Amino acid sequence: MDEIAPKPAPPAPEAKTDAKAAEYAPVVGVSVADRQKLAELESIASAKSARDYEHVIWAYGVLWALFAAYGLFLWRRSARLRADMDDLNHALSKRAP
Repeated sequence: MDEIAPKPAPPAPEAKTDAKAAEYAPVVGVSVADRQKLAELESIASAKSARDYEHVIWAYGVLWALFAAYGLFLWRRSARLRADMDDLNHALSKRAP
């Protein structure tokens, strides 16, 4: 069986010379056009998230309304059952000797 020869190592990167380092100058600040474009994109994003936020608020509102209606239903049902139990106890106490 043939052996696979290992790949040769890539050549070492050349060290930066002082001439290349002197050509490089960091960018300071952002251009006016870039700032305006960024502000436009941020306003679009904020409008979208405000619209999405409105949907979330409506969903929470609907859920809370459903929970409140269910709680009201349970409270009324327990009040009816309690009244029925009181009527039954009253009727039984009249029959007792």
